[in-house]
Amino acid sequence: MRSLRTILVALGVAVLLAALGLDVASAHDGGDRLIPLDGDGRLVVSGDGFGPDENLAVAIEVPDGGRRRFAVTADGQGRFRLVTDLPVRPGDGVRLDARGDRGSVRTTIASVPRPMPWDGIDLAWALAGTLGAAIVLLGGALLRSRAGARPNAAAG
Repeated sequence: MRSLRTILVALGVAVLLAALGLDVASAHDGGDRLIPLDGDGRLVVSGDGFGPDENLAVAIEVPDGGRRRFAVTADGQGRFRLVTDLPVRPGDGVRLDARGDRGSVRTTIASVPRPMPWDGIDLAWALAGTLGAAIVLLGGALLRSRAGARPNAAAG
């Protein structure tokens, strides 16, 4: 009984460590990219893969034909986030072109993503929680079945 409990605890710890590993791995997938986002009806552009503190000229074209240029500076990791006043809706296609003063160039034609039901949920932690709950339920059922299968010493 004690060894089963030890195994279940070890398995639960392994699941949580795996979830932490997934979270770290997904924090940055290594892609150099520009991403259009919907910021409450206004276009927000997120970018990475630029030089640290690189000065960028970002040209944006939205579906209604509007074209604008913005100046932004990448952070120390080569990332930026630009909040614009350009109106967009989820599903709108936009053209993004970012050019840095050190030669970095990124061009993307993409749609503003539609909100999904799982937005804001850390899927690695949700998976870890689900697996942990399954382990606890299976372990409890196994312990209960073992306790029910033992002959009762007091009944004899």
